[in-house]
Amino acid sequence: EDFDALFVAWPRVLPPWLTKGVKGIPKNQWYMSYHTAKFESTGLRWTAGAAFSPDGIHWKKAGPVLGPSSSGSWDSCGVGVRHLVVKENALTMLYEAVDDRGDHACGLAYSEDGVVWQRQDVPGRAAGGPILQKGEDGDWDSRVVGTPYLVPPLGDAPWRLYYVGEAKGNPGLSIGVAECYEDDLLCWRKRGPDAADLPSDTREGLYKRVFEDASKSKVAAAPSAPPSLDLP
Repeated sequence: EDFDALFVAWPRVLPPWLTKGVKGIPKNQWYMSYHTAKFESTGLRWTAGAAFSPDGIHWKKAGPVLGPSSSGSWDSCGVGVRHLVVKENALTMLYEAVDDRGDHACGLAYSEDGVVWQRQDVPGRAAGGPILQKGEDGDWDSRVVGTPYLVPPLGDAPWRLYYVGEAKGNPGLSIGVAECYEDDLLCWRKRGPDAADLPSDTREGLYKRVFEDASKSKVAAAPSAPPSLDLP
């Protein structure tokens, strides 16, 4: 049985004029990333697949390209909804994943050909992340975060990550946004509607403290951090 016999869903398509700098993708080929799922003895497992096309209409599948990690990992149940951008002549994938407890989070992977994907090394965390996690009890996204959509920066603006969230005990999806000022896309700040901008001249030190201390309280006490700063 094919790995995607159950269904194929959530296509993300890059036309050849966007991938022309990615050496591993054949010239004039369209690229599609999609995901599927399969029932296994341990439960439902999610996997990302890929396909290529000369015209964006007729597609040839390239097989599964990124699936579940080992049991106990933050993405042990697999890879679901993704978003792709071309960055530094390679593909960057921001993906939604699920762990053994059913918790959703977002992680990062990269590829030079769209077929062989590597989970990004994240300081102090597992391969791939997570780089964005659900909020604390009482937050609007305390039950789940997912369905990432990545928007590259223009000028000095930050990268923006739009995502779907839901609160515990309050069914109904909402949309949030997080920001990242660094091109490695590893550290994100969840942004409220009235959040102050992070000062550009101090953001590097602040973000470094976030990773080293992994503490919201220490970061909030930093002189450069606005009171409304919220971190995953």
